Amino acid sequence: MSVQFILDYFHIDNEAAIEVQANEEDVTLQTQRIFQHLREQSAELLRIRLTSEVLYQRFRDFEGWENVLPARHKIPRLLLAEKLKIALPDWLSNEQIVSLNLLKSPSFETRFNSFEENLLAACHSNLISGNDFGEFIQALSQQTRAFTMLLEDKTIQNYMLNHLEFDLDVERENGMLLLQTLKNVDLTTFVERFTYQQHLFYLRQFASRYALDLAFPPLEFPASLLSLPRLTLLENQAGVLIEKFIAVLHSVKHKILSGEISANVLADLVIVDWSALWTELSDTLDANSTLISEALAQKIATFESSKAIALAEKLKQGSYSLLTSAASVADVLAWSEGYFEYCRHAFLYKQKLDETINGSFTDYLLSQSARISLSTSNWQQCHQKITEFLQANYLVIVIMVDALSALNQDLLLAELESLSEQEQLILDSKMLFSPLPTTTEVGKKAVLTGKPANQFAGDYEKALRETYQPFLQQSTSLKVIQSYKESSEHLDEFTNLLVYFENKLDERLHDCISFEKHRDDIKLICSQLKTSIRRWTKDAMVLGRDVVFFITADHGMTVTQELYSGESFGELTKERFFKLKSSHSEIPPDFVKFEHYAIPKKRLRLTADGLLTHGGLTPEEVLIPFVTLTTKTPEPTKASINITLKNSQVRRIGDKKWQIELSLMANKNVSDIRIKPNGIFQGETSIDSLRANKNQEIILSFNATNEQQGRTEMELTIFYFDYVSDSVSRVKASETILKTIAVDFPSALLEKDVSAQNFEDMF
Repeated sequence: MSVQFILDYFHIDNEAAIEVQANEEDVTLQTQRIFQHLREQSAELLRIRLTSEVLYQRFRDFEGWENVLPARHKIPRLLLAEKLKIALPDWLSNEQIVSLNLLKSPSFETRFNSFEENLLAACHSNLISGNDFGEFIQALSQQTRAFTMLLEDKTIQNYMLNHLEFDLDVERENGMLLLQTLKNVDLTTFVERFTYQQHLFYLRQFASRYALDLAFPPLEFPASLLSLPRLTLLENQAGVLIEKFIAVLHSVKHKILSGEISANVLADLVIVDWSALWTELSDTLDANSTLISEALAQKIATFESSKAIALAEKLKQGSYSLLTSAASVADVLAWSEGYFEYCRHAFLYKQKLDETINGSFTDYLLSQSARISLSTSNWQQCHQKITEFLQANYLVIVIMVDALSALNQDLLLAELESLSEQEQLILDSKMLFSPLPTTTEVGKKAVLTGKPANQFAGDYEKALRETYQPFLQQSTSLKVIQSYKESSEHLDEFTNLLVYFENKLDERLHDCISFEKHRDDIKLICSQLKTSIRRWTKDAMVLGRDVVFFITADHGMTVTQELYSGESFGELTKERFFKLKSSHSEIPPDFVKFEHYAIPKKRLRLTADGLLTHGGLTPEEVLIPFVTLTTKTPEPTKASINITLKNSQVRRIGDKKWQIELSLMANKNVSDIRIKPNGIFQGETSIDSLRANKNQEIILSFNATNEQQGRTEMELTIFYFDYVSDSVSRVKASETILKTIAVDFPSALLEKDVSAQNFEDMF
């Protein structure tokens, strides 16, 4: 029948008791229960738990009553001292004991010599022992805010620093900086952000080491802190960092292919086990086999994901992705882009290619001809586009470059990109499957008319007039120009269709001594085409006509790898195939039948001088370019103001303070312009107004909490006002623009260690 009040202000009592709720109804109910219990003759002890001083005051009148035992006050420091049989240090508060769960832990081991070491072990054993930095950081992420308060004690600091230095090989200065940083952060958030920044820092260092022209977001932690052992960053935590890794991958690829750095460098970039990166790396290696090194293969084999294991096995076998009959036409064209990069490098460096790769394309070509013919990538697409633009009253100019393979489309596009900007033309490109077999006699008429060549008798002009008769009412509506005539003929008011046959490339192909020389020929011809396109564009402008250029080919070419040594089994045609006497003729296994022709699957030449030739079924013969240049319609200006960097080099004006010079231009009058950096940078500059089409130079000063170095992305917010018209009047309206620029921060002027300074600030 005894009653005892338990004063549990820290919620640590775990014995059976009735806990009084902080409301009047429950206080009245429990008071009645106490009276009832005292009247009964029960031997059971009634424990009443009170969790605040206010509640205790409501029951204080029971003190001194018969059978009411003295109130028991649950004080964490007293309970822990009693549990451990030791005197606790003064700095350890009741709140810390509760938050660190020291009373509820199964045991507080005393295997260390000091209370502080045992306390750290009670929070997590990896905070004071072990030899893995990642496990130490993981243990940190599980701690509460109370743990960061422990770091105020110098003895606790010292034990953790010793563990970092002697067990985890972290320099003491960096350990000091880490502990200082931990004092003011949420530990879970810190670990995730710190891991992200470590990987970003590694990419920045990698890019700097190999002089990659790439910009990265600013540093959120000191460089010395980010140099600590790198933690594991999961793919779902990586965000835009995936895009940064891919950008670095391709920048390194170009450096390796140009011979500036070794292929072994790529192994140093492989530091994360992310699915997206394995896919990108696999595609890149497929297209550029020379990027593969033993170092890369060994590095990939150290990762455990299924994609990493599959790629490691693939590199081990030295294989290249092959096409299957299940591939779509779009899949084939995407595969071909990488395949062409792979071929270009191999041909330029005179490396022999695996014939099974182009063999898989040949098998697809022959088995999926119906699928290809129904696609928008078939050779008939050229005729369809010519018709479409003629119907829209465009002046259509078709440039047919004999033997221009999609393999060399990169050279054509490189020449046309600058031309499209200068002449305000829209540039677009794709690949088409050429007519088979890949010969001039078959290809030219078919591509230009959309019908097999055998359906037309006579010359090209007659075939073109029959096909496009509705649009060629005048005799001069069609112009056919052969390159060997060196014509500089201009367009006239009746011209609707001009077809220019560029034949010099095919003529030179058969006598070409190397793929490199063939590429030089293409560059020269593309440069000459630019001159003609520019002249015809000006003619169209004078005539007031919209103009479209289609640049395509009848077939491509093949770099052969060996001479056919077998017997002739038909009429030799174009150094690349035999015309069979009968469709039942037997052919060797390295050949395939196509209609009445036997065509080699491999890169075989049938004559001794056919190093570069055509007439086969390799991707570089069958796939031809289809490039479009058309009149560019002016687009309305969307942004009223533009901002550019005068100089990417940032000027230092103080400790963690810099400034940059900006140039502003607006397409109309704007006012009240304010510019400020986002993210970790602080600063702002403003100007009252800016007149239309006038430049104004300004200086933006800013600072950051951490020192910055190297090429860095900086996002700017530009606020301004301009005037817009409504149905009645002109109204002043605010606008906001975000602009990302890449700036170069200088190296620190002083070599003083930032971490050492931060350590000094701790005291």
